[in-house]
Amino acid sequence: MRRLLAFVGVIALALGSAASAAESPAQVRKALQAMEDRANAASARKDVDAVLKTLTADFTTTDHKGRVMKRAQIEQQLRQVFQTVESFKGVGVVGAVKLPKPGVATATVKTKGVLVSRDPSTGKRVRLEMDAVSDDTWVRTKGQWLRRSSKTRSIRASRDGKPIEIP
Repeated sequence: MRRLLAFVGVIALALGSAASAAESPAQVRKALQAMEDRANAASARKDVDAVLKTLTADFTTTDHKGRVMKRAQIEQQLRQVFQTVESFKGVGVVGAVKLPKPGVATATVKTKGVLVSRDPSTGKRVRLEMDAVSDDTWVRTKGQWLRRSSKTRSIRASRDGKPIEIP
């Protein structure tokens, strides 16, 4: 009987520890926002490798027209764009987080970005601004949250203050 009580006590402690180790949506949102901030800071430094460290190996993004890009395509695109960008400033705000199952989080992210570059055909400085809303999914891997997917719901962009269509 004593062993049974000891066993029950150990199980109760283990369950209590697991429950207290579980993260609330507010705690997860804070961690996701910190990751979002790191990704934007890395983009401002034009540090492709640091940006990629915030994404899973199987990351995909779906644009506003339903086109899907994989992580390798994004890496290639970032390396090309960062070579011509003079400056980039982005701010992403992670909205309310849902935890559909352990180790998975979803949220809407509102992003504003400003990119200054040179037009390759004219050599003139160009200022591109964009506002986007996406539905993102993160997974907890090796103790950290990484973005697994992003689906753009809406996007508005302008070039030198004039609205442009995103192809």
